[in-house]
Amino acid sequence: MGKALCSLALFLALLSACLADDTNTLRKSAEKSDASAQLALGLAYFTGDGVTKDRVEAVKWYRKSAEQGNAVAQVKLGMAYGSGIGVTKNPVMAVTWYRKAAEQDNPIGQANLGLAYYKGTGATKDFVEAVKWFRKSAEQGNAKGQLNLGMAYADGNGVPKNLIEAHAWLDLGNAGNDEVAQKHLDAVEKQMTKGQIADAAKRAKALVATIKK
Repeated sequence: MGKALCSLALFLALLSACLADDTNTLRKSAEKSDASAQLALGLAYFTGDGVTKDRVEAVKWYRKSAEQGNAVAQVKLGMAYGSGIGVTKNPVMAVTWYRKAAEQDNPIGQANLGLAYYKGTGATKDFVEAVKWFRKSAEQGNAKGQLNLGMAYADGNGVPKNLIEAHAWLDLGNAGNDEVAQKHLDAVEKQMTKGQIADAAKRAKALVATIKK
């Protein structure tokens, strides 16, 4: 037992040293304005992977990467502003960064920007604009975009109410058996006939063929 514990302790020590070396290498690249390294270092600080968890430091590196145009970093920075984690909560700034990512065709940025318009959080409520961004995200295969587009069709917000379209998009968004998606899917099905549900399944199949890979 003693030898086993010693072996484990040695392994953990070596692992820690390797992580520290990796982080130092990452930091050197980040300090040389490598946007990808800056993003990775920000993620490391956010999760505490190889460094002491520090959300403020994470946001600092997200910002450096985002300002160089890294779309993923822009989304992460937007999420930080939206949640108030690592930076003072500011929904308007969240929208600013989501928009930058969305305009680079980042599907998460598009879904988050759409949701901001849908809820009127950090932007003036605008269902039509929300649906525009949901659709862009959904057509790239993003489950959140598909779910939100389906809900818009179900409620008739930003688009004419269409239960078949709603069911089809919700079905696609529920590919991972998401509990929220399934709840909305069940609610929509209760309003549909068996024939409509069958048509929705055909529509979902047709949509799959149009999704950007």
